[in-house]
Amino acid sequence: MWWVLGGVLAVAAVGGFLYSRSSSPTENAKVVKPVSAVGPHGGVLVGDANAPVTITEFGDFQCPVCRELQQLWEPTLQSLIQQGKVKFEFVGLQFLDQGTTESLRSASAGVCAADANKFLDFYTELYDGQSREENSGFLTNDQLEKFGRSAGIDDPAFDRCVRSGRYIGWVGKNTDTTTQRGVTSTPTVLLNGKQISNSVAADPQSLTDAVDQAAGQS
Repeated sequence: MWWVLGGVLAVAAVGGFLYSRSSSPTENAKVVKPVSAVGPHGGVLVGDANAPVTITEFGDFQCPVCRELQQLWEPTLQSLIQQGKVKFEFVGLQFLDQGTTESLRSASAGVCAADANKFLDFYTELYDGQSREENSGFLTNDQLEKFGRSAGIDDPAFDRCVRSGRYIGWVGKNTDTTTQRGVTSTPTVLLNGKQISNSVAADPQSLTDAVDQAAGQS
């Protein structure tokens, strides 16, 4: 029941997140709207803009259950995107930051990767290479740049984007808005705006069936 445990852990972390945000030096960071495509919930968007179904993941790159979901659904999600059935939105959140800014900066770096048209590759690298310990100091800017290179990003503009924290304000804004809308755990998955269980999202056949049903209703 990994999805149940993950929800409990993430909900517990939200209290710490809200407390740290109140005194964070990034609280008043400038909000820069990404130049990459932005989805309906403020996340980066991947796939055919005309795809009938949007899958939205509210995630945190430090979240171990998000990593588990990514590993379980990646082949199915990639296939659905390539078939033009699905566009995928990822909303990076800073739920798990406690004493560090690793969730915040990695989510910001994800938007930098989207600007370089390499978001899915970067998304995979971050989850595959996730530290076993949250807030360990592992996700430094240097490490985020290494993940970028592993994702095929060879552009000084990406490094500048990561080091400047260009989208930190955007991630903070998304986190506040998402929490106000009632999302209190990661991963939370929506299908055309309606939440589906993580167990459905993680099962290839269940996810494919849900997508086909949603496409028939659109």
